[in-house]
Amino acid sequence: MDEVKLFGVFFCNTFSSAPHINHLLTVCNQCLFLLSQLKNHGLALVSLHIVYQAIVQSKITYTLPVFGRQLACMDISQFAVLARKATHCGLVNTLPSMREYYDQLLLLFKWMQNPA
Repeated sequence: MDEVKLFGVFFCNTFSSAPHINHLLTVCNQCLFLLSQLKNHGLALVSLHIVYQAIVQSKITYTLPVFGRQLACMDISQFAVLARKATHCGLVNTLPSMREYYDQLLLLFKWMQNPA
């Protein structure tokens, strides 16, 4: 067995993030298509942004603490393409970069360790 899916995260025997990143990009692109269909059917932009955060952004940030340091430049550029698609389609106004997502998560974890 070369890959295993555990809690929605794909791990491979080489500890590469590539299988999970490829799966994540495929799923997120499918979600963007779904959102574009919802937009075509008249869903308000505010609602589209909420749905985007729920089904796309949450998938991206879910495993970022695990794979964040392993992301290659190619992976980051693929996520940038995904973000451009979302903004070009008018699904969201602005999106943070992968680095900004990662920095936000690090701040959250630091705060969780010492909330005072």
